[in-house]
Amino acid sequence: MFIIMYPVGLCFILCGLYLVRFAFKERQRIQHLIQTGLPVTGVVIETLEEDEYYFLIIEYQTQTGQILKTKTRQDTVSVGINNSSSYSQKVSPGFRVNDLVDILYDPANPTDIIIDTPYYKHTSAILVFVLGVVIIVGGIFIFREY
Repeated sequence: MFIIMYPVGLCFILCGLYLVRFAFKERQRIQHLIQTGLPVTGVVIETLEEDEYYFLIIEYQTQTGQILKTKTRQDTVSVGINNSSSYSQKVSPGFRVNDLVDILYDPANPTDIIIDTPYYKHTSAILVFVLGVVIIVGGIFIFREY
């Protein structure tokens, strides 16, 4: 049993470490945008569902006048109620097509954006970090048991 469980525990630990590393890099990106990003208001032009996660396509105008369409990098974490099987009726929480949304964009890379709300600026990286730690603890538990 040790031969089978050792690689499983190792995989858990490595996957957890990857998620923790990803969370720190995402937090650095978000902090950079909070400090240097320029605020603008965009319009949600589309919601996308990918593997049961929702993303927004937001159209906005930079301060230099450039009009961009960018997909959010953060999952909008579906908590909305979906009463229809039609794709066009799917809901991402708090955002629907044609809604105005405040964003921050990086002037050096205008397609790098975050939604300017406390949830998106703080919670997303924390959730990934916590998930990574839980997976690491699971891997350590497997090592201790076998």
